[in-house]
Amino acid sequence: MVCQCCLYSLRTTVTQQTLTPRTPNLVWGIIDISDMPKRFRLDVEQLFVEYLPSPAPSEDTRDYAAIDALSAEWFTQWRRSRSNPGTVSCRQTLSAHPAELEELEHALAKFAYEQGFTATVRRF
Repeated sequence: MVCQCCLYSLRTTVTQQTLTPRTPNLVWGIIDISDMPKRFRLDVEQLFVEYLPSPAPSEDTRDYAAIDALSAEWFTQWRRSRSNPGTVSCRQTLSAHPAELEELEHALAKFAYEQGFTATVRRF
């Protein structure tokens, strides 16, 4: 069993390492999806796979057990929308090459418009 101090130190170290993209030319983005019907979750996940082929910067981390799965880049945490029953929302930070993020932004915006929900991709 790991003591709380060691666990905090380990998480802090892993967090600091994963916040700095290790692959050159990556940028950070925030995907914000609101009031999406639940049935489209897999479609959106497929867009992520299709438009973000570059490896995540944390993939070269050797100790996967130390990574918090709920905050990992490859995990999309969907939440039930309180304002609209039967829909879900998510807000996810991820990294990608600028062109990949731009292509995802266009594909996701088009899909959201066609299906009647809100989706944005912001770069920072």
